[in-house]
Amino acid sequence: MDRVHYTEQENVGRKMDIYEVLQELKEIERTCVTLFYMEDVSLEKIADIVEAPVNTVKSYLSRAKRKMADYLNKNGYERNG
Repeated sequence: MDRVHYTEQENVGRKMDIYEVLQELKEIERTCVTLFYMEDVSLEKIADIVEAPVNTVKSYLSRAKRKMADYLNKNGYERNG
């Protein structure tokens, strides 16, 4: 297999892993992660959307990031920082 196809397969695998790990999150955590990291929505706007204080949204994001990192580490990804 040439390098281009290997890299494309690797990228598809990573995307699949991200979608899998998102399914492991609680719905509220998944919503916050999706809005903040994928849709670039501000913390304040997310707080309005999910009807929670900004600090609660920050907690959801923190817990979600930890869960995602743990899941990905268990599946062969190394934590960078």
